[in-house]
Amino acid sequence: MGNLYHDYNANAKTISNLVAQTITFTGTDMPSSGVVAYHIYFTGGAANQLGNLTRCRVKANSQTIYDFNPATHFRTFIERISRANYAPASTVVRFTIPFYLPDAKGDDRYVSQFPRNAIPTIELVTNASFITGTALVGWQRTDMKPALFPKLLGITLNAAASLTNYTYPISTDGEVRGFSINTTGLNRAKLVLDDVVRWQYDGTFALEGNQLENPQTITDPLFNKLHGTQPAPPGRSYWNLDTAGGWAGVANESVLWTFHKQ
Repeated sequence: MGNLYHDYNANAKTISNLVAQTITFTGTDMPSSGVVAYHIYFTGGAANQLGNLTRCRVKANSQTIYDFNPATHFRTFIERISRANYAPASTVVRFTIPFYLPDAKGDDRYVSQFPRNAIPTIELVTNASFITGTALVGWQRTDMKPALFPKLLGITLNAAASLTNYTYPISTDGEVRGFSINTTGLNRAKLVLDDVVRWQYDGTFALEGNQLENPQTITDPLFNKLHGTQPAPPGRSYWNLDTAGGWAGVANESVLWTFHKQ
């Protein structure tokens, strides 16, 4: 059994008024050893919210390990994996970036941590709606020995509307635990990992197939957990898509949630 320790940095970062900006925390602002979660908190008003962030990136020794849209794919990720029946609204002014296993029970969840001996960076990219205020960072740490670290990486699919049998290759050096994809305008999506079809649905079946496993209202985009994990080596792993006219276009993403040995 391990212990958990909670702390934060009271030296806030300044948020500029009504300009798109990147708010950055580095290794001088926060620890990395034993970190199982970072917490982000904005002050200054309701405009400084999750829905006005356009990107969040977390880096370990300059390697990007988390890269997601906070108000869409990250929100549905938390909605799916939270054991607390929690789904963050786009209007929240605080959120957590987890490295532990939120869907697991007991202390075993904390064997997954931020990469060991790595210098952390968090980049919070805002739109021009953010107003004068501050951003703060907090964290949870454990004294348990790490075994894994996660990645949560968005992939721009480059798939236009009204395509048939479009293939996008994917690969990772870890094990895939879950993924998200947009369901609006999705006629069919097939996810192949290591030459194994792990998931094939249209948008409506994708929502319904997840309904009894999700603690909150199922919304687009959809995050799915695999039963177990699956490798995704290059050349043997890909998305195959049929899109309708309602598909939002080439900017639509998929996000892979993967785990890697420490």
